[in-house]
Amino acid sequence: HLTRAGIAVLRYDDRGTAQSWGDHEAATSADFADDAEAALEFLLAHEDINPAEVGLFGHSEGGIIIGMVAARNPNAAFAISMAGPGVNGIEVLLLQNRLIMEAQQVPEAVIQQQVDILAEMLDYVAVEDSEGLETYVRDLIEEQAPQLSQEMKDEIVAEQTAGVDSAWMRFFFTHDPADDYSQITVPVLAVFGGLDLQVDAEQNAGSLADALEAAGNPDVTIVTLDNANHLFQAAITGSPDEY
Repeated sequence: HLTRAGIAVLRYDDRGTAQSWGDHEAATSADFADDAEAALEFLLAHEDINPAEVGLFGHSEGGIIIGMVAARNPNAAFAISMAGPGVNGIEVLLLQNRLIMEAQQVPEAVIQQQVDILAEMLDYVAVEDSEGLETYVRDLIEEQAPQLSQEMKDEIVAEQTAGVDSAWMRFFFTHDPADDYSQITVPVLAVFGGLDLQVDAEQNAGSLADALEAAGNPDVTIVTLDNANHLFQAAITGSPDEY
């Protein structure tokens, strides 16, 4: 769409995909911000591109990444965030899990139990206490499913801890995008889906607005598209089941 409108677009493969080198699994959003900044610098030097009009566009985690780059690179002319978080990843993930379970009509008591368990797990990850996380998950399984074989318990522990205990997750949980956006003074467009259950508009739009106000940014547009989900598809409930 942008290209058809006469806007040049540079997209590139993730680390470790096709001819891109690197290990995607070992990288964090900070590493991906370095990649995005390299792409920005490439365009700034491209003979067919006006260097005064090169900006950044990111979706979801991309909203975090472009915030990091725009905050530190004065050559970024604008930033467009679609469904980009405005609070740290722990807050995003806890509400995300609650909203998705509510859309699936899970009973409130079960939702609260699951959110409490997740919050406890994320606290261990945030402080890089892998041993404490494993012990917590193992004790939980012993309490809830003592009848399982030891082999099965070990498999569940490995699966549950691997899902949250990684360098990417630790960065995501502890990084606050508002810190970056509070330093951005170029034009910013932030778009949210009113039915986005992964990055809730109400939770994140206000935080971004406050951060950009703190930056003294004179050109900010924040829009919520009422019936859009996280992928900006027209949706009914916004549940990932509809993607």
